[in-house]
Amino acid sequence: MIAALPMTANARRILEMRERGEHPRDFVAVSFVGKIEDEPTGFVVYGKPESSYDWRWCVGLHVIVFARGGPDILRQLKHIRNAGPKELWLWDVDDKRGAYVRFEALPNPVTPENVTRLRLRLERGEVDIELTTMHVWNERELIKLGF
Repeated sequence: MIAALPMTANARRILEMRERGEHPRDFVAVSFVGKIEDEPTGFVVYGKPESSYDWRWCVGLHVIVFARGGPDILRQLKHIRNAGPKELWLWDVDDKRGAYVRFEALPNPVTPENVTRLRLRLERGEVDIELTTMHVWNERELIKLGF
């Protein structure tokens, strides 16, 4: 069972599903801005940007983070990305803009040694993230949903 750091509010429900071999079919929303309307999936977890959390429950899941900018959010995104979700998006609730959160680019040149170093950094949670612009149609869809 996961217990090293506290979990975000409502994440225990997802963890319990994972322990039964189940998982949310659609995305899981992570809100750092307080209450948001539950998507039809009903999977919304809540956290505080300045707090530390155990994100291992999100391995292999589609995750979208609702937040306002700032260094605490970048730190949270790095921790979530390093936990290994299948996909991670960021939605800035003030600017109504989104971004895909990806790992930093592969080392150049891509050699076995460089890949091994990158894998070790990944295991230690030291890999940085890059934000890339979200496609316009994804942004429109989120705006249509009221975000």
